[in-house]
Amino acid sequence: MRHKKEEVEKMKWMGLLFLALALFLIALSTKIYALNIFVIGLSLYIYDKGDRILFKEYNEYRNRKIEDVEVVREATITALQSKKLFKMKEE
Repeated sequence: MRHKKEEVEKMKWMGLLFLALALFLIALSTKIYALNIFVIGLSLYIYDKGDRILFKEYNEYRNRKIEDVEVVREATITALQSKKLFKMKEE
């Protein structure tokens, strides 16, 4: 049931996204530039509310990559601050 609800939500946002694209192209071809203000508002609404639903998998993948980069970054900072990385063994 939950999966069905997610699919319906995704289709709703996808429909709104295509509506925004169609309205943009219509406004551009008919030179009704005032319609573009509505399209910009609709696009910002989709970006704000629909991004989590439309791009859920991509956002999860991106967040995992960011976490991995942060782990490597912190390890690098720790290694550089310990100053043991470039010390040569004195004989």
